[in-house]
Amino acid sequence: FGDPNGAAVLLGLGLSLNRLSLSLLKDYKDAPGDAKAHKRTFLLRYGGTLTARLSLGLAVVGMGMVLVVLASQTLSTQYLVLVVTAGWLLYERSKLFRHQDYVGLNRVFHDCLYYQLIFDTMVVLWLSI
Repeated sequence: FGDPNGAAVLLGLGLSLNRLSLSLLKDYKDAPGDAKAHKRTFLLRYGGTLTARLSLGLAVVGMGMVLVVLASQTLSTQYLVLVVTAGWLLYERSKLFRHQDYVGLNRVFHDCLYYQLIFDTMVVLWLSI
């Protein structure tokens, strides 16, 4: 994007929201120990449902921002692949609502992390072309 402009700021903000949405989920793996240690993580303070909803909401907004910025650059087959990947990532994140145990939630978190890395790599590749 060259000099910082509105598109670059939106792209950076969108990618940051995606990272924040994942950061909320990392507490699933430590929840039993955090509860014993009386840590006040977002998950333990507000519960799994609100954590999942906020994570999904941040991901939708963040990916939407990224996709809007990239669509303004050019539309192509690569863009379609990026949209499909974003859709798959959101589908994977929706699985948070199917699990009640921290083991299952942590497994979904790791799947989301994996697909988020693929999405982020595709964005970087897109920008380098």
